Amino acid sequence: NVTDSTAVDSVYTNITYPNGSVVPTDLANVGPFRYNASFAIPILVGRYNYTIFANDSSGNLNATEKGFFSGVDLTAPVLISLAPAAASSWNLGEIIEVAANVTDGIGVGYVVANITYPNGTRTEVPLVNAVGSRYNASFAVPLLGGLYYISFAANDTSGNSNVSSQTNFSGTDTMSPNVSALSSVPIIGNLSQSFNLSANVTDNGALSVIRFNVSNRSGVVTATLQASLSGPGRD
Repeated sequence: NVTDSTAVDSVYTNITYPNGSVVPTDLANVGPFRYNASFAIPILVGRYNYTIFANDSSGNLNATEKGFFSGVDLTAPVLISLAPAAASSWNLGEIIEVAANVTDGIGVGYVVANITYPNGTRTEVPLVNAVGSRYNASFAVPLLGGLYYISFAANDTSGNSNVSSQTNFSGTDTMSPNVSALSSVPIIGNLSQSFNLSANVTDNGALSVIRFNVSNRSGVVTATLQASLSGPGRD
């Protein structure tokens, strides 16, 4: 409120930002004695000081009224476009992207993904800023089938947190075992002689049962033998 014995000529304020910048703003007469203006607080946290300047029609100036207010950040980061997609399936051992688009009005501090394995084990994966608002990391699906839960946590530079974003995926085994280096010792022998059959067998998951089918010259299976593990990848 500004009053004068003759007439008020102009009223304005100088607002000093936290970084030292000074912005003058005119105040408009909106009613008897009332002068005001709207001010949008910038994306800049800290203390804002202001001084009110009032001139009357005789050239007298009053610059004794001062004040301040604080600009604070109470808004948590926003997370969208989570990866992997919820309910998606990935092969055991496959390398996938764990990611989210993260935005904040002031600045993103850090982003992590907390992954819970099917057996209850948990691991924390830090996400790095890839491009724009995209934060991601590569993750190798363990050799453990089942449902994996991912919970994202993002903090901004003001300390606000968002821990509400989640997704999940399944680790599945869709690849057949790889069999190589088949051999027989001896290759040729007598009918009563014992033969040692072996092969290298590997799989991206866990091997269950390995059997050798022995066929005659006509292709008819004459024996099925269950193998035993004799070394890494060797049966």
